[in-house]
Amino acid sequence: MGNKLITQAILIITSITIVMTYVRPTFGEIAKIQDDLARYQSTVSKASELNSALQGLIATEKNIDTRDQDRLKTYLPFSINNVTVMRDIQNIFNVMGVQLSALNSASVDAIAVPMVEGDEPKVASGQKLVFRDFEVSFAGTYEDLKRVLSMIESNAYALEVVNLAFESTPNPSDTEQEIGLQPGMMQYDLTLRAYALPPISN
Repeated sequence: MGNKLITQAILIITSITIVMTYVRPTFGEIAKIQDDLARYQSTVSKASELNSALQGLIATEKNIDTRDQDRLKTYLPFSINNVTVMRDIQNIFNVMGVQLSALNSASVDAIAVPMVEGDEPKVASGQKLVFRDFEVSFAGTYEDLKRVLSMIESNAYALEVVNLAFESTPNPSDTEQEIGLQPGMMQYDLTLRAYALPPISN
């Protein structure tokens, strides 16, 4: 009887030892593998969704007329060519017959890309709009200003007027020698902003 109890006790202790040293760690490893598998399956699912979205965008791009694609790339290029923008601004004033007194460019900066989803404005994650400001000064009439702004508005790419300041003669009897402006003329200072949308880097 005593030997039988001892044997049963040994078997129980052995079983507990096996559970503690082998079965529990094995269950832990299985649970970890299951968690890893679930994360892998989630990643694969997200990758599949992104790939489907990419294929949809590629198909949409292929359906856009080539001429429209070219116009879009001109309107919002991948980079800002400083020389080209300054030349185009100069040409606008040449066509209008208005003499520029100053034309300078500032350093390149960037802002987050705005987008609208439903009625809520949001920001596209990780994407930036690059911009460069150009300072323009000229003397002219109010009609000259309207014609210049009309030409800027019809430019092939976006040129936004972000600042406009002006100074006029206090009274019509002032002469050019006294304040630097002919009677009826105003000094205008514009800040024009050009934009670019660089490709997203991988």
